Amino acid sequence: MKKIVLLFIIAAAFAACKKSGTVLPPYYEESYELLGNSRLDTLTDPESRNFHYEVNSGKNTVFVLHYYKGPAGASAPNAESKLLFQADSGVTDFTYRGAELATHLTGYEGTDYPHSTLIDSGVITGHLSNRVWNVIINVTLPLQSANPQTIQTQVQFQ
Repeated sequence: MKKIVLLFIIAAAFAACKKSGTVLPPYYEESYELLGNSRLDTLTDPESRNFHYEVNSGKNTVFVLHYYKGPAGASAPNAESKLLFQADSGVTDFTYRGAELATHLTGYEGTDYPHSTLIDSGVITGHLSNRVWNVIINVTLPLQSANPQTIQTQVQFQ
């Protein structure tokens, strides 16, 4: 009888250890760029008619949020995407909503998305204080699926 109880305790301990196995989260990292004296341009591929973004010298301020993603337990990303937009030079406060987002070339591109796209749904606000931009982003990506992806974040760009 003692052997059966001991065997039962060992089996229960083994099962408990098996259940509490470590589950690693997906790899995820963000970085931010603030590019003064710049401008966003869109370059169109004549064959596919898709476009991508390019940052060039200019008069505006360009904001870039980089997202790096990977599978669970990965030590490096296997996908990168970014949200980009520009603010007019000299402004210290802005609010872009709806069609104004596309006017300021607010867009999304990355390896997890079929092509670059302009964003025209949502709102981005920014305020410059002590040389730090406080930016609040709440935009919806225009995906072709029934479940559009929303990006909501608050970022300080320096």
